[in-house]
Amino acid sequence: ATYTATYVIAQDAVDSGSISNSVVASGDSPMDTTVMDTSDDGDDTDGNTDDDSTVIAISEDPIIEAVKIFSIADNGDGIDGVGDTVTYTITVSNRGNVTLDNVSIVDTFTDGNG
Repeated sequence: ATYTATYVIAQDAVDSGSISNSVVASGDSPMDTTVMDTSDDGDDTDGNTDDDSTVIAISEDPIIEAVKIFSIADNGDGIDGVGDTVTYTITVSNRGNVTLDNVSIVDTFTDGNG
């Protein structure tokens, strides 16, 4: 018999870099003898010729994206300048496939002269 199984990849599997899976099949003979076998991945070139897990490697693809937009609230004089308020909205997103730790931002302000 052939069976099909599915697994939805979870974040912890991606973070670990691989998924490992094996199955144990067992059955009883008419003389009540139990036989069993653990699955093999079919790749005997890896040094494991019997009963080794099927391992799927997941490549790490870390990506972080920072977007900064602004709006200016005029102080009533109709021109951008002294006394106006600038509001910045900073959005930092994890666009990769792995969990990112210790995420930080550094926001540096300078004028047009550096």
